[in-house]
Amino acid sequence: MKIKNLSTRQKIAWVLHILFFLFIITQSAYAKLTQAPAEQELFASHGLDGWLFIIGLGELACAVFFLIPQTMRLGLVLYSAYFGGAIMFHMSRSEDFTFPAVFLILTWILASVREPNAVLPFSKFS
Repeated sequence: MKIKNLSTRQKIAWVLHILFFLFIITQSAYAKLTQAPAEQELFASHGLDGWLFIIGLGELACAVFFLIPQTMRLGLVLYSAYFGGAIMFHMSRSEDFTFPAVFLILTWILASVREPNAVLPFSKFS
């Protein structure tokens, strides 16, 4: 894939995708993988103190799969499960689930912009 051959839509999609990837890596996965004190406290308050690193690895795997063109659909499925699980976890505790819901929708939008048939593979929109 050469940048010269990409359409403007595809270039915009890649820029947004890379920004999303960098945000997830630097703000979310990194804090879990390095076991930042704020993350440890948050996860311990929810009874997940022993799972912080593993959840961080899962989030990192989702981000990497979602960024690589050949595995983007797998990354989309994994992210959908990851954010869906986060939404259900917060709902079961009557907590605000806006953050994971917004990121789930953003993930679907990014996938659709980058590859129009990624979210609705049988659609006639492409």
